[in-house]
Amino acid sequence: NSKRNKEVIAVGQLNRYHLKGFDNLLEIAKEIEKKHPDWVFKIVGGGDTGRKVLEDKVQELQIRNVKFMGFRTDIREILNNAEIYVLSSRTEGLPMTLLEACSQGAACIAFDCISGPSDIIEHRENGLLISNQNNQEMIEGLCELMENSELRKKLQNNAPNAIEKYSLENVGKKWDKLLKELIES
Repeated sequence: NSKRNKEVIAVGQLNRYHLKGFDNLLEIAKEIEKKHPDWVFKIVGGGDTGRKVLEDKVQELQIRNVKFMGFRTDIREILNNAEIYVLSSRTEGLPMTLLEACSQGAACIAFDCISGPSDIIEHRENGLLISNQNNQEMIEGLCELMENSELRKKLQNNAPNAIEKYSLENVGKKWDKLLKELIES
């Protein structure tokens, strides 16, 4: 998509906001707002209890650049229309939303949290990896993506390749190889 919006998308269950790092993300958004007030953070996901906690924090921090989108079924479209996807999690398994964001060619930036992001992102090739829970570094990374359209385009163009190794065909080949080795050993 050549005409993407100045949006940073985060996706996750809002009741798991601590795990997903959405509380930190609001602090980060506040700092970004000072430098780039024309960019919007959109947090996609259901969860009434978590949403209330986060909305209270938005009030407290007096942030204007955050929108809660609620539960959505059109996540692909949202990612396809946005410039940046952010993964602010404190911990992850295999972050499916990160894979989805890559497949939709968003420029991805993620905390290098336990398991997941570093398997998918090759730093400065198909995304940005940020020292885990280092908010200052995340702010700098987001600002760099917002200010440097060349880097943003490069990451967007390379992002879909990041999910190659998770394709059914490749995973199937790995299973075949593994099973073959087991049978032959």
